[in-house]
Amino acid sequence: TGLTANTNYNVKVTTNYRGGTKESPLVAFTTQAASAPCSNGMDVVFILDYTGSMGNEIDAIKTDMASLVTTIDTSSGSNNYRIGIVTADEDAGTSSVPAYNACTDYTSLPLSQRIINTGTGHRQFITAWEMFSDNNGATATTQINKLNGGVGGGPCIQLGTGNGLPEPTDMALGQVIESSAFVGAFRASVAKYVIIITDAHPGGQDDVFDGTDVARLTSLTTTANNAGIKVFVLGPGVNLTYDPGDGSGLQYPWRDIATNTGGSWNVSETPTTISNEITSGCTPPSP
Repeated sequence: TGLTANTNYNVKVTTNYRGGTKESPLVAFTTQAASAPCSNGMDVVFILDYTGSMGNEIDAIKTDMASLVTTIDTSSGSNNYRIGIVTADEDAGTSSVPAYNACTDYTSLPLSQRIINTGTGHRQFITAWEMFSDNNGATATTQINKLNGGVGGGPCIQLGTGNGLPEPTDMALGQVIESSAFVGAFRASVAKYVIIITDAHPGGQDDVFDGTDVARLTSLTTTANNAGIKVFVLGPGVNLTYDPGDGSGLQYPWRDIATNTGGSWNVSETPTTISNEITSGCTPPSP
């Protein structure tokens, strides 16, 4: 008990007998992942960095959202999937509401789907545009098409500012996979995917990337593993590094959480790449 899923451990046995002690050699092992096969059904959450540099990426996803839904539907064994859509935005603190606060499509969302964090001087806006519901590809497509001034929302729901780098995508991830269950609770015994699209470091609640954010991603990795949630990170953000300053070398925080949860990462965030990563993640490794 007390072990974490999908994690490497070393074990040894120490024997004490008649005043003598003997230790066995260390034996390495990896605990099993808690993830379920995609054919059991799929719960998939898209977390989109919704800041000024992400317009082209979001438009591409809007254009090919139907193909992404088809990939998820097919991988789930057909008609056994749920989709959530979340955006992560930020402001320097001059405004306590997002730039799209006058948009009816935003203000009509329940308050529980609109997080406005005002406690640090930097305002984070985490929005659940689509909640989990059964086979909701059509409504998920409708909601994502409203983003970046798209149809339905008219020119209203424009990208947020972001206040430079980094961005609160890690804050959104915590809201999705921890007890707050921002888009609804994940189902038991189905494949659980979180797909993060970003070109920036994670910034938490203070718009600063440092060791605190790396530690937060480590904590979220444990949470994801124990819940059987695979995290996929796509976009230039996967190439950004962290130097702990202890001589151990550069770390890649976004790559690490993807790899260590059984997901994957890719610098490309095209819809084709996203579909390929979903399909590859659903394919069991060769024995």
